[in-house]
Amino acid sequence: MKSSLSSFDISAAIKSPNSFATNKISFKYIDAEKTGVVFSLSTRLGSAVERNLFKRRARQFILKQLNNKVAVFIRPKKQLKTIKNPIKHFKLFQEFLIKKQK
Repeated sequence: MKSSLSSFDISAAIKSPNSFATNKISFKYIDAEKTGVVFSLSTRLGSAVERNLFKRRARQFILKQLNNKVAVFIRPKKQLKTIKNPIKHFKLFQEFLIKKQK
C-alpha cells in the first residue's frame, strides 16, 4: 500500500508530543521518510460507511495536499456525522505545519 507506514513510524506518531487540534479533530505528527496516515476510529464515532468515508477523505488530503513528509495520527473527538466539513480541519492542520516550518 502506498501510504503504509512502518510499525516504528506508527508507534512514534501515536506517542509524539507534536500535536495540533481543532474543536473536532486531534492530530499528532512526526517527520518521516514518507507521508502516511494512522487513524483511531472506534465504532462509537459512526457507522462503518461514515468511518470509511472519513478515512478516504483524510488519506486523500494528507497524501495529495501536504508537501511535508510526515506521519500523521488522526483521532476525531466528536461523532463523524457532526463533522460536516472535515477538509476544513485538514486545511487548518496544513496551515499549522506551514507556519511551523517558517
